[in-house]
Amino acid sequence: MPRSVACTIKISALKNNFTVVQKYSPHCQIIAMLKANAYGHGSVLVAQNLPEAAAFGVFCIEEAVELRDAGIKQNIIIMQGISTKEQAVLAAKLNLEIVINNSDQLSILKTCKLLKPIVSWLKINTGMNRLGFKSIVQVNDISAVKLKGIMTHFACADEMDNDLTAQQIALFTTITKNLPRDLEISMANSAGIIGWRYARCGWVRPGIMLYGVSPFANTTGLDYGLQPVMTLGSKIISIHDCIKGDKVGYGGKFVCGKDTRIAIVAAGYRDGYPQMSPNGTPVLVNGRRAALVGRVSMDMLTIDITGIDAKIGDSVVLWGDGLPVEEVAKIIGTTGHELVTRIY
Repeated sequence: MPRSVACTIKISALKNNFTVVQKYSPHCQIIAMLKANAYGHGSVLVAQNLPEAAAFGVFCIEEAVELRDAGIKQNIIIMQGISTKEQAVLAAKLNLEIVINNSDQLSILKTCKLLKPIVSWLKINTGMNRLGFKSIVQVNDISAVKLKGIMTHFACADEMDNDLTAQQIALFTTITKNLPRDLEISMANSAGIIGWRYARCGWVRPGIMLYGVSPFANTTGLDYGLQPVMTLGSKIISIHDCIKGDKVGYGGKFVCGKDTRIAIVAAGYRDGYPQMSPNGTPVLVNGRRAALVGRVSMDMLTIDITGIDAKIGDSVVLWGDGLPVEEVAKIIGTTGHELVTRIY
């Protein structure tokens, strides 16, 4: 993280959000998702502070190795699975679990000779049409695999009452209803946990909700008892006054409609703050709302602080405590998922 920007991670908020997951899914095991450096929050830090999680989910083997190197002992599931024999050998050595997503991965595993089989999950494609098999395939005859469970992933669970999610739940239930009792099942991501009661079974996989961000449009995590874990902030490095008609920033795209007091904030797109952020995007200065004006630069923002008591050195919240990232994301035209993950 460049020195101009401070990314503060609130562990008490993380723990609160894990408790919210437990309340929604009291009879489920929890796989805490740590993809993309725990959505920008620091995967090792998050893992170290969630000892109650039954397992951690990562995207690739490199993310899993980072956790093992940091001394994380809990089960770690690689959602992408493996793509080479070498990765399969390493997964077995480090006691990692994998998701089997396609026939190529099956072919690799069939040719692997391992000292012990890799604990595995089988991904079923119930309508996302991204990863997974259309039906349960036979893996019990593969010596490199010890099948632990079956999982699927929702395409539209962040849209309440949509037909596709109901169909995915019904199809997955039908496919898995005659499975041996010792096989686990997993459906629900964050949106599934909050919005789809029948998806709360077996193992749930909270991601964005762990970090206090709502998976649903037009809401914030606060609406569900969640608290923002990340606060991204910086400081004012300069202040000056503009008169009506003055232009601000590259291209002169913002024109002052009245006499305006402008503050310069040490943050920009090199820090993960989106360059496409429009005029009016909110920030907090000393607890008061101010608005972005002019184009976002590489390492500076210009904000309108007219009527706000502020001085050089004062802190500015770009999103987080007091300013939900979902609100900022909506104005920019993206999601809270993308904004926090930008701080990778």
